[in-house]
Amino acid sequence: MSICENCNNSLDNLIIFCPTCEYPISGSEKDKSKYLADQILKKSEVEESIGQLKKARIMLFFIGVFNIVIPFLPFFKVNSTQIYVGVIIGSITILFGVLSFKIPKVAFLIPLVIVGLYYLILLFVFTHLFLVGFVWKLFVFSILGYGYFSAKKASKILNENEYLAKKMGFVNK
Repeated sequence: MSICENCNNSLDNLIIFCPTCEYPISGSEKDKSKYLADQILKKSEVEESIGQLKKARIMLFFIGVFNIVIPFLPFFKVNSTQIYVGVIIGSITILFGVLSFKIPKVAFLIPLVIVGLYYLILLFVFTHLFLVGFVWKLFVFSILGYGYFSAKKASKILNENEYLAKKMGFVNK
């Protein structure tokens, strides 16, 4: 038995690469140096991806709280159905904000689809309600789209660099 110089994992003697971190156990000094340089470069990508997920998560919470609070403000004239829909959509976005680190793509895709369907219903059934606050609706949809595509990109990078992501405290499932 030997120990990986990079992650201190116990290894079989005949192994060429560490199964945990892919460190070149039997490699030359050049191979080991190249591996460490690649890890340093990948670390910044992983840090950036985790940062993007955190920003997108904050946006989900913001949208959720905004959708719950705004209908109750006295200067907005909304009916009870709009209040219920706002509270439901707000609660869903907050719930998926909580889940955004466990299931990033799904956590942004589901609110995006729900809000998109809601806006389509408003557009075709209640056009006047769709036009009221159109800029806000466009903003929310854009933020959710940004969150989804950021989560998709971040998930790809984190999955490609699973060892680094775990080492940095991020567990992507």
